[in-house]
Amino acid sequence: MYEGAESYLMNLQDYTMTYQLKIEQEKERMAMNTTASVSHEMRTPLNTAIQFTKLLISSETDPTKVKYLRNILHANKLLLCNINNNLDNA
Repeated sequence: MYEGAESYLMNLQDYTMTYQLKIEQEKERMAMNTTASVSHEMRTPLNTAIQFTKLLISSETDPTKVKYLRNILHANKLLLCNINNNLDNA
């Protein structure tokens, strides 16, 4: 082997490992930012739909419509729970 070649290869391996670590860290950071963004983009309108449905229920007098609105509210809450669980596990 040439003089210094071993040292060169060790430095190259160190550089490669450092570069790979930086890439993995950047991937993790990007995933966390994406999760936070998705969380906000999905939860905000869903919370609005939940609150608006509650408002409609409180002002509705027709029992059939109240039943439908309660079904909508229940479905929205389940969807929010699923979103929260998926984002927490991401």
